[in-house]
Amino acid sequence: MVLAVYVANHGLSGLWLDIPLGISLVVSGFFLAPRVRATGASSIAGIAGQKYGSAFGAVIAVLVLLAEFAWFALLTLAGASLVSGATGLGETAGIVVTAAAFSIYTSLGGQRAVIRTDLAQLALLMVFGLGIPAVITLFRGMNPRPGMLSFPTGPGMGPMRVFSLVLMMGLPGLVGGDVYSRLLSAITPSDAAKASVLAGLVKLLAAACVAVIALGGNGEGLDAALRSLLPPVLYHAAAFSILMAIMSSADSVLLTGATVLHTDLLPGLGFSPRIVVAGVAVVGTVLALAAGNVVKVMEWSYTVFSAGAPLPLMAALLLANPPSRAAANLSVALGGGAAVVLKLMNAGNGFLWAIGISFGILAVSVALNRDRRTV
Repeated sequence: MVLAVYVANHGLSGLWLDIPLGISLVVSGFFLAPRVRATGASSIAGIAGQKYGSAFGAVIAVLVLLAEFAWFALLTLAGASLVSGATGLGETAGIVVTAAAFSIYTSLGGQRAVIRTDLAQLALLMVFGLGIPAVITLFRGMNPRPGMLSFPTGPGMGPMRVFSLVLMMGLPGLVGGDVYSRLLSAITPSDAAKASVLAGLVKLLAAACVAVIALGGNGEGLDAALRSLLPPVLYHAAAFSILMAIMSSADSVLLTGATVLHTDLLPGLGFSPRIVVAGVAVVGTVLALAAGNVVKVMEWSYTVFSAGAPLPLMAALLLANPPSRAAANLSVALGGGAAVVLKLMNAGNGFLWAIGISFGILAVSVALNRDRRTV
């Protein structure tokens, strides 16, 4: 849904919002996914704690949990808009009903709510939500504004902006809470690897369909484009399939947040998993009702996470001689801290500077460790 707005504003170059994630999932399938699954952890925070100690794991857990709260709020708002449109419920009632449905669905189903339904929800989305509308758009023909077919750069999307998006959107595909929660629930490391590659390929296909719809439809958002392209029956089928996809994302978000909270932040307190899922849903619902705080929570949590966390975790999974615990903690503190400061200063390339700081700290640590081993 966000990609449709990006493509409507920036043309084909807006695809850089999704292309890095698709590619990184494919790359992860070949190099990272089997190693992630082989750790035997329950969450990305558990892996972080294994590699760099409990303090580092706790920091990662907090960042992931903040992101899951915000993601659930955003998914609830998106689902509520469809529910309210179909039932006539007011905004507040629509949010509460949607959040309750997501929470009950996830609490009753657990991992089965994800594994046994995601394939059907994905099929609905790809056929009715994206595939048929994209084909109709191609047959009708597109008449994009001048410059909208420019790639890899385009209107408002210069080289540095593209490079920043590649890192910001690609790194969570290599090291991310939701992605790792799926990899860690795979039966075998081989299953995790295959699933990651397939997910990346589907992501790229979905992005291509969204780009066609956004360029051919009238309106910036995906819903507006679909309304302008489809007859009523097909539009309602598309809207239903999108709602199912939103539910598919919501159950993963709730399970990831509940796992991090139950296993990594509040171990041994005796809360049942269903109570923890409900707790995550309640906080996310409050954020959805507050609305104005949701985007900021998401933006800040992901900025800090992407600037400081992925590189030390990738190094620990891939390198025989990973950085020290001190360097990992310092990279999160200074990389994430720099991202916050530069964002407050509205620095144009602040994220690139922040991740450069994180990389520099880790590179020095790896070099020093290598020198010590050589001596």
